Amino acid sequence: MKKIVLAVVSLALCACAFGCAVGPDKSGPISAIESYYSALNKGDFDGMIASCDSATATALNGSMGLLSGILSSSGGSQVDVKSLIASLYPSIAAAASSQDVTYEFVPKDYTVSFDGETRATVRYTVDAKVNSAGNVQTISQAQEYSVIKEGDTWKIDLSDQLASAFGSAFNIAGSLF
Repeated sequence: MKKIVLAVVSLALCACAFGCAVGPDKSGPISAIESYYSALNKGDFDGMIASCDSATATALNGSMGLLSGILSSSGGSQVDVKSLIASLYPSIAAAASSQDVTYEFVPKDYTVSFDGETRATVRYTVDAKVNSAGNVQTISQAQEYSVIKEGDTWKIDLSDQLASAFGSAFNIAGSLF
């Protein structure tokens, strides 16, 4: 009888271990969020866009192309909006640095909810750490992003947020470029 109970308990433990091992892997969706914030902390605009799904990246690049065309048509020369943003970022960073101000965004406390094998929602807290002349302030805020699996890579899907923020112009820009 003891052998039967031992066998049943062993089988139950194996089933639990196997069930946990084959559950969804949360590291992929989390790595998409971490890649985005790593690029943000470096001021790497291309890296931020690369962390997004292809539809969002296309729409962002299209919006920048549309804005470039509008700015150029107002009498100026061809404007590369991405380069303009990239040049502004170091300027802002240099100005902040001269004032002895630095910042870092640190995501933490992840919860991942899967909707099938290729979609998930990542909820987390992001700490914005601002260091001003040695005085560090941390502001925490809850965040939520949808992520989508493209091929073997998880990417942030910002299409809903961008469409609601910029309306149909954002979707049009994505389809034009």
